[in-house]
Amino acid sequence: MVLMRYEEDGTQIDRLLLEDVDVDEYIARKDAALAMATPYQEYRARLDG
Repeated sequence: MVLMRYEEDGTQIDRLLLEDVDVDEYIARKDAALAMATPYQEYRARLDG
């Protein structure tokens, strides 16, 4: 697992290798976010009205 840190303007500060991390928790969070996500085309269609 890598922690990527950024400045407010989007400039990358650094990358930190995280060891002994419970990857299952991060996978579960990713899966939950994807399940609630709106497909891009659907999102654009709503913007276009």
